[in-house]
Amino acid sequence: MVGAVAELLKATTGEDLLSLDENGRAALLRRLLIDPALDLFTADDISDETLEVLATFKQIHQAKEEFSEPPVENFVLSMAHNASDVLSVQLLARQACWRWTNGDSARPTTCG
Repeated sequence: MVGAVAELLKATTGEDLLSLDENGRAALLRRLLIDPALDLFTADDISDETLEVLATFKQIHQAKEEFSEPPVENFVLSMAHNASDVLSVQLLARQACWRWTNGDSARPTTCG
């Protein structure tokens, strides 16, 4: 997940997540989690692997919309060793919620 977020950040903000140490990564991701202007999903020319990660989050959101219940209550992060691993998933989930709940513009305050 960190790799996908790093690729999206590089393409949208120019920030190089992977060049930072763990403390720097965690600080950047925490800052981005509360940035209402951030839109990682505007990135162009991203890898198939990152597209697959985004598709997973879109499917989770679509299932929630279809069934009116959270389809995922727990998310197992295999091989998560650092705070940035968890924060990357949080950032992608929040971005996916914003994107597919309100289209390309409005940002709700209810996305977890």
